[in-house]
Amino acid sequence: MKLIQALPSSLRDEAERLMTAVHDDRVAWGELTDDATSGLSRLCDVIAQRRVAVASYQSKNGECSVRRLLPLGLVNKAGVWYLIADGECGMRIYRVSRFEEIVETNEVFDPPKNFDITDYWDAQADVIEGKRSGVAAVLRVHSSIVPVLRYQFGRYFTLLEEGDVSVVEVRAHMLVGLAERLAGWGDRIDVLSPPCLRSELARIGSELVAHYGSPRW
Repeated sequence: MKLIQALPSSLRDEAERLMTAVHDDRVAWGELTDDATSGLSRLCDVIAQRRVAVASYQSKNGECSVRRLLPLGLVNKAGVWYLIADGECGMRIYRVSRFEEIVETNEVFDPPKNFDITDYWDAQADVIEGKRSGVAAVLRVHSSIVPVLRYQFGRYFTLLEEGDVSVVEVRAHMLVGLAERLAGWGDRIDVLSPPCLRSELARIGSELVAHYGSPRW
């Protein structure tokens, strides 16, 4: 608002109209609303003032704990805000929407020397991506579905051999999850490796046939 007030009157009305005509909705279609900015304003304040914060945080498994944090910076990853903070357990990444309460203290701290938020985030992101792609599968597929698989798996897709019949590699965090993502393709894909993925797909197929193969009414 201060920037808008500083504009010449000829531009101010247009800027104010634009502010009321734009809505930023970061939730993708089909996703639940995530109040990712609930503690964002307070975190910005403590980061700017380099103050220690005491925060109540809910972990991914639902456990809540109170932590003494030295907030160092914020990262927006695809619309989801994360806090990088030092503390008793070392430097960690926290999802902002999981903070239940953030209390600013009067204690001031000095950030670690040579700390660079971009370097730290990139290094941690590589570790996280590695964990999310620990299981690899090699598939033989018709070239027509290669673009769809590339879109479905994103950075976890690699084209190994290109042709009318192509060979690709896809990766996922767990074998079961990878099988569930591939099961819908039916006989349009052929799993070359690993054998355990073929077995998991066969198990899923058997369960579906047993449940839906015969009329139940």
